[in-house]
Amino acid sequence: MLRRHHGVPTQIDRFGQINLSQLGGTHKQPQTQMLGVRGFPGHTIYHPNSFFFPAHTTRVFVEGEVDMVSGVGYNPAKRIPGGNYSGVNLRTIITNLCVMDFGGSDNAIRVVSLHPGCTFDEVQAVTGFALIDAVTGETPLPSAEQREIIAKLD
Repeated sequence: MLRRHHGVPTQIDRFGQINLSQLGGTHKQPQTQMLGVRGFPGHTIYHPNSFFFPAHTTRVFVEGEVDMVSGVGYNPAKRIPGGNYSGVNLRTIITNLCVMDFGGSDNAIRVVSLHPGCTFDEVQAVTGFALIDAVTGETPLPSAEQREIIAKLD
């Protein structure tokens, strides 16, 4: 189940840290200000989370760290000694190109299925960090029943 608490993240990095707050500039003077962190820090540390990104690009899947950490990920540099991070449970990332998870070593992001017509190399080319190729096949298309549910919700 996809959890969308307060918005769709704008950026994600190799640690699964997400940003929905600001782009560029500094914390005091961002180039672009968005929603703010809202409830994402608490939601990402205390609830299972999956993410949907409608456009898989290097502007979304960034090299280095996101411009502002709005949601907790698996970055060891951000861990406070003695902090309890046992509730961090990032599960699935779905994009317009593939399905990924955090099942690699040290929670590294890996590609688990490719949408019809996509290749791993195409996905890697539009990702700002190295991905793990754990592709088990093609992402299945939705069934007639699932398309009917989507149509009702859309």
